[in-house]
Amino acid sequence: MKKHRQSGKTGASRKGGAVEGRIVRHRDGFGFLIPDDGSGDIYLSRREMRYLWHGDRARVRVTREDHLGRLSGRVETLLSRGDQPLIGRVERRGGGWILVPNDPRYGDAVMLRVPRHSKVNEGELIRAHLTQYPEKHQEPVAQFDVALGDPQDPDTVIASVVQEYELSEVWTAAVLAEVDQLPGRVGAAERRRRRDLRELAFVTIDGEDARDFDDAAFCRKENGGWRLLVAIADVGHYVKPGSAIDQEAQLRGTSAYFPKRVIPMLPEQLSNDLCSLRPDEDRLCLVCDMLINPYGETREYQFHRGVIRSHARLTYTAVQQFLDGDMEFPEPIAERLNALNGLHAALQSARTARGVLEFELPEPQIVTDDDGEILNIQPRPRATAHTIIEECMIAANRAAANFLAENELPTLYRVHDRPDAEKLRGLRQLLMEFGLTLEGGETPDAADLRAVLEAVVGTPHENIVEMAVLRSLKRAVYTEQEQSHFGIALEQYCHFTSPIRRYPDLLVHRGIVHLLHGRKSGSFTYDDEQMAQLAMQCSQTEQRAEQASRHVLAWYKTRFMQRHLGEEFAGVISGVTAFGLFVTIPEHLVDGLVHISSLPVGDYQ
Repeated sequence: MKKHRQSGKTGASRKGGAVEGRIVRHRDGFGFLIPDDGSGDIYLSRREMRYLWHGDRARVRVTREDHLGRLSGRVETLLSRGDQPLIGRVERRGGGWILVPNDPRYGDAVMLRVPRHSKVNEGELIRAHLTQYPEKHQEPVAQFDVALGDPQDPDTVIASVVQEYELSEVWTAAVLAEVDQLPGRVGAAERRRRRDLRELAFVTIDGEDARDFDDAAFCRKENGGWRLLVAIADVGHYVKPGSAIDQEAQLRGTSAYFPKRVIPMLPEQLSNDLCSLRPDEDRLCLVCDMLINPYGETREYQFHRGVIRSHARLTYTAVQQFLDGDMEFPEPIAERLNALNGLHAALQSARTARGVLEFELPEPQIVTDDDGEILNIQPRPRATAHTIIEECMIAANRAAANFLAENELPTLYRVHDRPDAEKLRGLRQLLMEFGLTLEGGETPDAADLRAVLEAVVGTPHENIVEMAVLRSLKRAVYTEQEQSHFGIALEQYCHFTSPIRRYPDLLVHRGIVHLLHGRKSGSFTYDDEQMAQLAMQCSQTEQRAEQASRHVLAWYKTRFMQRHLGEEFAGVISGVTAFGLFVTIPEHLVDGLVHISSLPVGDYQ
């Protein structure tokens, strides 16, 4: 199979090379250059970082490469200054004001100028902007912009995080004008151009609080196996390349999720209405139609543009109760769910045979009252009903990647690279402490890591080993290159099933529709170079949204545990360092450090 043109990821791979990129400062004063070309980060000492600001752009020359390929460098040229807003808490110090940034990468404190007409209260959260960058003989100085409110108020905290990570809650006039021109319902002419699947009992299965339903499934027994149809909202029909809505969606890259609040990628008229696969309403879809054998292998697939009418909006809870025999559904919903359950068992068997990594790490669920005040943090329920839909979506994503690759069309693949040598070395050292061995030599595959996880199930060190394996893995990213996904053990993979909330899925849809119209690769809207740029941007916006969500989650955890100061909890050691132990409280999924100074006197070598 022909591969797409390689976009060049080598960067400054050896001593003497120079590369441009973005400066990321560590809270301890040193930093890194994150190269624009996607190559490895370049370490910058505290001396090199003296006059740099987090978010600056610079050209760095590599001065050293160690035996593991890690690069160090010196700054040749400061290209531009970072201009991100500063969000933090105001304090009085020495007769003046200072800003204590939320993000420690901006330092412990920044001098703050407050205009005379502005009112500032000590302790409140504010937004400011830097007016004086660090230079020789001068410290950074910021100017007050606007007060955000009480740092103990959940709405204030989320608002501050939205601004800190430059997430947009406002739609431009051009976007709103385009939204107003969208049709209110699916017209008869458009239905006639598509495959009519409204009689099939498609259902959506989501959480109780879901508002946008972008995927529906239909399954039945067929020829000893199953026929699975995954219908995905046809966002591309409404959002055209280059439109104001498209440009805004590209900038956002993804929806950002917080407790009781979402910053959507698309306006609500699209995400919650026109594109949402709500029950008993005609909806335009891109459908992946698959024939899957008894062993969970997709033998045939095809894509087509269709119109469906969801027969039911189901929840994970209700579906699980049905599977457990505690709830009944009318036919044909019950028949479809039973077929999905049988298919799920086959897909899970195939998943195990591939050696897919399975982590039993629960996801924290924030329980709040109507005012947003936290009531509890608990593990989010997860059962067969969740994995049924996950497996169906993985099957459709896999088919989409194969379809685009076979037709050599530029697209975005979801890639999860192998762990690097340094991480594997550290993992093997830890495993030796427990008498475990990681097979596979220098390039273990997912099955080798899975074998380690299976070996510690039910043992006292299960949690430590599982966290160590997880931390050894690289981040999954988007790329225009056809590469494998290590974690789910697939040669090619992409995101197709969530175009309402992820821009890469919308790009995949456009590629599939281009091919369905019988067009060639050369006439596609995007080429490999454009896809490479979009891959980098989508990876960055995804990481930005994740960091913002983690920031809010950390605040909720801290606020919740403040109420329990002095109480005792059962904990599990999740990590060990030279300065102490990291402990997880499973009841609330809260992590914390037990510093070595607080441990009983003894030898902790």
